[in-house]
Amino acid sequence: MTYHDYDPARAAINSAGQSFVRSEAKVVDLDGEEAAMGTLGEIIMSGSPIMKGYWNNPEATAEVLWIARRR
Repeated sequence: MTYHDYDPARAAINSAGQSFVRSEAKVVDLDGEEAAMGTLGEIIMSGSPIMKGYWNNPEATAEVLWIARRR
């Protein structure tokens, strides 16, 4: 989770903001490995502020929280 005011009129390549306290953010490639600087990737988050799962839906939870299980 990050926080940063967003204004579409001022859209540009920029920071997504800072991660919350007790959380970690990184960019990973399609294999889930940390992406090299300047390459495409997906932002992932971990830490206590992140959800524990979808209510009564373990299948959906397993699809989106796979990185945490690999550690």
